[in-house]
Amino acid sequence: PLIRQRPFNKIANPKSSPRDIFISGYNTAPLSVDIHSIIKDNEEFFQLGLTVLSKLTDGQVFLTLKNEIKFDDVKVQTISGPHPAGNIGIQIHHTKPLKPNEIVWTVNAQHVITLGRLFKTGIYDPKIVISVGGSGSNKPENLRVTTGSSVGSIIENQQLNSPVRLVSGDVLTGEIVSQENFIGFYDSTITILNDDVKRPFLGMLSLGNSKTKYSLTNTFLTFTDSLFNFTTSQNGEKRAMVPINAWENVLPMNILPNPLYRAILSQDIEEMEKLGIWECDDEDFALCSFACPSKIDVGKVIRDGLNLMELEG
Repeated sequence: PLIRQRPFNKIANPKSSPRDIFISGYNTAPLSVDIHSIIKDNEEFFQLGLTVLSKLTDGQVFLTLKNEIKFDDVKVQTISGPHPAGNIGIQIHHTKPLKPNEIVWTVNAQHVITLGRLFKTGIYDPKIVISVGGSGSNKPENLRVTTGSSVGSIIENQQLNSPVRLVSGDVLTGEIVSQENFIGFYDSTITILNDDVKRPFLGMLSLGNSKTKYSLTNTFLTFTDSLFNFTTSQNGEKRAMVPINAWENVLPMNILPNPLYRAILSQDIEEMEKLGIWECDDEDFALCSFACPSKIDVGKVIRDGLNLMELEG
């Protein structure tokens, strides 16, 4: 289960042969751990993990980093930019796009270290470094925990005196959990969000600035570039689609999200293929959901389209 495959982003089939293997060493998701420093601290195990993975494909192993580090048995490339630059789907798209009937495998950078340690010591060590933080956290921190640890044990140092929402994973793609639940197998973040939501008087018509209201399109006056204290508020209900390129501006892929979204809703398989559904994953469209003025969960629709393609296949 440490190795996943695209399309569909599911556990890899060991009977299949991947065209290539991709590893992202650049984590750009909100409040995420610094993967680059973790790799630097575990270079020996990471190199052995890369060598092991290189035996599993006749193609190339691609490693993407924010700053170049020399490793053998892989092709190292660097990338920069804001989220979702660190998403493995974005990196595949700009390196060697996925075509119909092709399979690539992907591995989390920390799981490469896990594989390397396994082949070096003969012991499977399920510990990873995770981050804990968010607008509802009074003590943001990094922790080394066992994969699948209980959320309650992870946040025991947090003083949760006000309403909060706990998310396993980053705020854009994670799942809501309680203290009795467990951190997801592929997650390396516990996000704690302020869940004290108050409806503003007059809504969009009320005055606001960068400290009291957030607007991606500068709907409100902006006096500073200070960070914004987000809550779980959606700031409005679901509305009709407003095609103002909000999705396109945050999706660094040569894919047309609006026509693809419509093709999925109409279950037009042929059109979905033409528009590049094979390259897509819901995490790559999470910012589209965040930026959408119509409050549409674009990522969920992309996942529905992928599920439909898998059933048809």
